[in-house]
Formats: sequence, structure tokens, C-alpha cells
Amino acid sequence: MFGRELDYRWPFRRESLPYAVAHFLGYRRPGYKEKKLKLWRNCIWSFLGAWLSIGLLEIMFMYAPLFRAHKTPFIIGSYGAATTLLYGAYTSPTVQPPNVIFGHLIGSFIGVATSKLFTQTATHWSSAGQQQALVWVSGASAMALSLVAMEVTNTVHPPAGAAALIACVDKNVIAIGWYYIGVIMLSSTIILVISCLINNIERRYPVYWWKPKTTGTSTNNSNSNSNNGNIGNNGNCNCNGNGNDSNNSNDSNNSNNDNDISSTTPGQGSGLHSPTNGNRVAPIKVFSANPYPAHVQSAVDTLLAYAESLDGKEKGFCVKVPEQRTSGSVIL
Repeated sequence: MFGRELDYRWPFRRESLPYAVAHFLGYRRPGYKEKKLKLWRNCIWSFLGAWLSIGLLEIMFMYAPLFRAHKTPFIIGSYGAATTLLYGAYTSPTVQPPNVIFGHLIGSFIGVATSKLFTQTATHWSSAGQQQALVWVSGASAMALSLVAMEVTNTVHPPAGAAALIACVDKNVIAIGWYYIGVIMLSSTIILVISCLINNIERRYPVYWWKPKTTGTSTNNSNSNSNNGNIGNNGNCNCNGNGNDSNNSNDSNNSNNDNDISSTTPGQGSGLHSPTNGNRVAPIKVFSANPYPAHVQSAVDTLLAYAESLDGKEKGFCVKVPEQRTSGSVIL
């Protein structure tokens, strides 16, 4: 998923916001090139972001009267892992906003529901061992179910699996019940906001807000030309993918279809006469999935001009276009 071109799908367009705001939402102006920071600078921002995130969560849950009244744990252990990923691997798909928010929502909901189903529905136990066995069964089930749910919704977030497990095995968390989901969502929102502030000072986060969209290259309509770039030239030139010439006048690709630039009729197509005219160079066929880069197109134009300057000579030569957003060759 990463390393590919990404498009942004979100209810609002970040570029429509003031740049001072959009910058901290991960937007960069066209032509922006992210600079590579030295290790010590990365470490400084990671330390600052992690310290602020964990410290703020601990202070809030430890001292706020509302959370003290519910005897909320002053920190959920899964946020140590979440914070590590947000600052140490902030370009990973697993720590983008949809994964952080929805992954924790799924994990906490399944964790609480599984805990109540396995350990809080029965009131009488045949033995203490039976109750203890149900605890580890519920923990394993909650973690596995939350992983499957995150895979189905494409919101895999490793710390969310820990959040589901904690809901089944931590007595303090079990005691607060469904209130645990609110604690998780508030904590996720806080660390996400701090990450947007810290990571966008000299780095960039998030990579996307909703989901990535790949902008792949389109395929050529001519299947015979898309793979090896072979073209017959009535025995004059046959350029294949390996750059070898062969005198094969029966090449199936040497057909006069509407996709060819050249024409077997003099004065049509590219302006060059075909070999059947016997006076000038072979026909030209150009095929590519996408427009050529400027420097490649310039070289092609130069070769075309040279080909037209040949008069009374029958020559054939091949030009292999570099694989830069192209899927074919230029053959003269």
C-alpha cells in the first residue's frame, strides 16, 4: 500500500482551508518534497510527542473528577504501543487516522462485549478454576475477533488488539464496563490531535485521512504491443523486448489498424511513406499507456525529424523508450 501515489477521499478538501490549518492536517502544496531529517532531530520530535501524549492522558484520567468518580484507570496500556507507532512509524498505514479511531472502537467494543458474555453473565460458578478458565478464553476470543473485524473493515491497528484483550483481563477495566469505550475513544482522539501538531512541524502526518487511492497506469488497447514491444517491418527491423533484431516479415504485429500513427498509403498517417512505396523509411508506430516525460518526448521528436530528412534511403532503426510511466517502445 505504501510507496504508491495516494489520493485523498474525505468529506472536506484540505487545500480549501487556510494553509496554516491545512498544513497541520497533513496537506502540502504541489511540488512539495519532504526533506530527510537527521536521526537526532527525529528522536527529538518523537520524544516530545510521546511525552506530551502519555503525560496528558495520565494527568486527565488521574485528576479529572468525572474519571475519578468512575474509578477509571489513569492510563490504558495499549496507548504506549499506539504512541510508539504514531511517532516512530508515522507513515505506516496502520497508524493513519481511520485505523487509530475505528481500530480502537472495534477493539474496545468487542472486548467489553466478550468480557460481559463470558465472565459476567453467570452468577454461580462450580469452582474458582471454572471462572478463571473463562477469563483466558474471553481474552483470546476478544483479541482474535477484533483482529478479524479490523481486517474486514481495513482498519488494522495493532494497539487496538491490546485494547480488546485488556477489556477482558484487567479487573479495573472490567469494573467500568461499557464506560471503557468512551475512555478509549477520548484517548484515541487526544493522541491523534497531538500527533498532527508535533509530526507536522518538520515531518508529515497523516499520509491520508480516509483511505488511499492508487492511481495506476492504464493498459494499452493493443495487447500485442503491451508486453514485448515487437513490431514487424517487412524485414527491415524487428525490435523485441531484449533489443535483438530479427528479419521476420511475417510478424503478426505488422498490421495496418487505426491505432498506428503511420499509414501504408503515401501522404497519410505520420507523413512518412511506407516501405511498400520503396522510397523512404519504414512506418512509425508509437504506443504507450501514458504520455511520455518531457525529456523522452524531446528525444522522440528529434528522431522523427531525422527520419523525415532521409530521402531515397530505406533505413530501419529502433528506439527503446525508458520505463518511466510508459509501457512500450518507439520504433522507427
